[in-house]
Amino acid sequence: TALPRGYSYRLALDTQGRIYAIGDSMLYASTDEGASWSALGRFVHNALARSLAVTPSGTILAGDGALGVFRSTDHGEHWSGSLVSEGCNSLAAHPLGTIFAGLTYTGNGKVHRSTDGGDTWTGIPLPNASGSFATECFGFGADSTVYAGSIDGFYKSTNAGLSWTRHNAGLLGTHVRVMAVGPDQNVFVETMYPASLDGLYRSTDGGESWERRGTTSPYFAALVAASNGSLYGAADGAVFRSTDDGATWANISDGLSPFEPYASIVI
Repeated sequence: TALPRGYSYRLALDTQGRIYAIGDSMLYASTDEGASWSALGRFVHNALARSLAVTPSGTILAGDGALGVFRSTDHGEHWSGSLVSEGCNSLAAHPLGTIFAGLTYTGNGKVHRSTDGGDTWTGIPLPNASGSFATECFGFGADSTVYAGSIDGFYKSTNAGLSWTRHNAGLLGTHVRVMAVGPDQNVFVETMYPASLDGLYRSTDGGESWERRGTTSPYFAALVAASNGSLYGAADGAVFRSTDDGATWANISDGLSPFEPYASIVI
């Protein structure tokens, strides 16, 4: 309740269990599982963060769709200027430390990666990409396997993002909006057609092939897999849970406001 209303917050966790939330230009933190929040440093004025990530070393990165990527190494008290010269649509930090970003403008149709905490970035082109939109989501498999989703489909890298292959076999809509990787390494994506929702898909072979799960799924803004295999999805006004790999979904929103645009989940 201490968070200002009217923002679509993104959430992230550090290795100590601290929860971070960002929606406007201020970063907030909770050390009691969200019961109370403290305002930390302002990462940039007049910004609306679209992504948030924390590296294993505790470095916090916030992405603004127009203004760039900003970094804090002191739990959000102080922030750098933008680490890139363009906007940022998505961010993810691999457990081994490599940072992945979907940058806008010249980064459209690419995945940018950094191995030095964001000081330098390398843009890796995605094969068969239109180059019209930024990468929207990331997921991590075993070892050096990385997944990326974009308007052009599902991409996989087995060498920590140095090269990519596209795997759309079985997907009807190929616009991959959200992604989750389960504890059994099954991969889940929700896709769209050019102007409408398609549905949820599961891959049991690391994205090599896909099967559609169920006949309908909510329009998710975020998707996450728990350690017991349950899936949770955030949508406008509701949160849903699936215990059968996305075949069916239960609305578990009791206690939540039906008027909030839920956009992020962490476990």
